[in-house]
Parts: sequence; C-alpha cells; structure tokens
Amino acid sequence: MAIGRPRVQSLGADAPVILYNGGRLFDFDGGRILFDRRLPAESTRQALTVIRRDPAVQPHLFLNDHVCVERRHPLTEAYTEEDGLEYDVVSAFEPLLNDDAHKILVAGDPERLEALGGAAHRAGLSAQVVRSEDTKLEFLPPAFPSAPRSR
Repeated sequence: MAIGRPRVQSLGADAPVILYNGGRLFDFDGGRILFDRRLPAESTRQALTVIRRDPAVQPHLFLNDHVCVERRHPLTEAYTEEDGLEYDVVSAFEPLLNDDAHKILVAGDPERLEALGGAAHRAGLSAQVVRSEDTKLEFLPPAFPSAPRSR
C-alpha cells in the first residue's frame, strides 16, 4: 500500500492504523484490510462536477491506494512532498470511476476552498465535506447513519 506505509513504518507502529480520514482500518503486520468505507462512484462524479467549477483548485483522487491528478500543479508538488506520497497524472478521472474512491482531497487558496465548501453544501452532495487544513478540503464517504435513539 503506497499511502500511509512510509509514515507508519517511520513511527514503528505495529497496531492497525486508521487511513483515509477513518475510511480504512488496515493491519500492516498482517497485510489486511479490517474495515473499508469508500466514496461511491456516483458521489465522486457529483463532487467533481462541483470542484471543476473553479480551475484554480487542484483535486487529488485517492483510488485503490493511488493518488491521481489530471494535471501537474505546484499545489500537488507541495502536498505530495510534505506527505511523502507519489502520484499519477491521468488524462481524466472518469474512466477510473468503475471503482469507488477513498476520497477527493482538493488543494487551493483558503478563500477558494471556503467558496467550494459552500458550493458543495448547497449542491446537497452525499459526500462529507471537511476542511482538513487551511489549504485542503476533503470529500469523504457519507457519514454513518445515526443509530435509532432509545426512548
């Protein structure tokens, strides 16, 4: 697994680790996925429609343990260098969406991400939209439904 492994190994962690903002629980020692929750392909398509309205932001698609972008961009270089990740440049995300994504991370100026987050909420996307850092907005799998309340 490309994502997370360098960081986990550098820490010497031997317990299962949480990846993709809680979307995966992975046992590195056993090499197995204990839990996996993904962003449905249709939700990913809807999110990309909203994201692409602003060409100044840079979406990163996390899919099958790879990071994909549709163009090289200084925001991608800074992000992947900071987190020790590799990425692939693809011609378009859509042909990859036969599988559900782990998440979409969008890098950009704080003001643009604020506007994008508002647009995403107004669009009523099923994805959770979370500001993980000042320059990062993430589109994550839908939240778990609430458990029924006892009376």
